[in-house]
Amino acid sequence: MFSMLQLDSCPLFDLNNLAAARAVMQNIADAGKLNAPAPIGVVIDEVIVPATEDGPDVLLRITRPESCPSATPALLWFHGGGMVMGHAAQDDPLAARLARTLNCRFISVEYRLAPEHPFPAALHDGFAAYAWLVAHGDEIGVRQDQIALGGFSAGGGLAAAVGLMARDRGLPMPLFQALMAPMLDDRQQTLSSQEDQYMGVWNRHANALAWKAYLSTLEGNIPVYAAPARSQKLAGLPPAFIAVGELDLFRDEALAYVQRLVAAGVPTEFHLYPGACHGFEGLNPEASISKSLDASWIAYMTRQFGLARV
Repeated sequence: MFSMLQLDSCPLFDLNNLAAARAVMQNIADAGKLNAPAPIGVVIDEVIVPATEDGPDVLLRITRPESCPSATPALLWFHGGGMVMGHAAQDDPLAARLARTLNCRFISVEYRLAPEHPFPAALHDGFAAYAWLVAHGDEIGVRQDQIALGGFSAGGGLAAAVGLMARDRGLPMPLFQALMAPMLDDRQQTLSSQEDQYMGVWNRHANALAWKAYLSTLEGNIPVYAAPARSQKLAGLPPAFIAVGELDLFRDEALAYVQRLVAAGVPTEFHLYPGACHGFEGLNPEASISKSLDASWIAYMTRQFGLARV
C-alpha cells in the first residue's frame, strides 16, 4: 500500500526493466512517506530472526505505540510488489497508523525478492517470521495467542501461503488473515485477469512477468504454497478478511478464494469495491471509497483482536 498519491500520477509498472520498476516503486514509497503524517507516537525497532530452512536470517521491522502494554496483539505484514519489488519500510505510514489505532505491534517482514530469490525464498522468510513469533513473540511484547497475518497484493498471497503452511505443519493458527487485493493464482484464467481495462499500477502483462520470475525454478506442478488458489484444502485456515476492487485483475481469483473458504467452513468477510482498481486505497486515500475500505478492515481487526474499539 502506498500513501497520498493520486491515480493519474502513478505509472504502470513495466517489469521488462525490473531495475527501473523497482526505482519507481521506491520513489512512490518515498513520496508517500513525505506526504503522510509523521509517524508520531510510535517506536520503530528491528529484530533479526533465524531462518527455518536453508537461507539467511530474516529481518522484521516492528512498529509499536510509544505507550502500550507490555504485551499486545501483532499483525505480521507482507508488503506488496509482485514478489519482485518493495521492502518492509515502504509501509511505515500504514504501520504507524494501525499500531496507534489498534494498540498493536505492526511487524513487517523483509522477505527476499524474485528473480534473484525465486520460490520458496519469500515463503520460507515469511514462515520463519511467523514460527519465531509463535515461539518467541513474548520476547518483543507480542501476545502469542493474538498473532494475525496480513498483506497487500503479492503480500496478501504470501500471507495466505504462510497460513496454509502453518496449518499443514501443525503450528498454532493465526488469529485471522487480512488479504488486501491478494495475488493468489498464477494461471491467469479468470475473466478479470483478461479484461482490457485500466488496472491501476498492475496489469496482466506485469502479473505474468512477476509470476514467471517467482516460479522460475519450478517445472510442471506448482505447489499450493506458491499459488494458494491452487490449494484443494482450505478447511482449518484462520478467519479471513478479503477486499478487492471491481477493476482489479485479481478480482475473480479473490472471489473464487472467498467462495471456497466459506464452503470449507472458514469464517470470511469479503468486500468488493465498485469502480476501484488495484491499489485504489493507497493511490487516493482521501476518496470516500478508500475511507470505506479503511473503516471496514480496521473494524474487522478491532473485533478480531478483541479490543473495545469497534
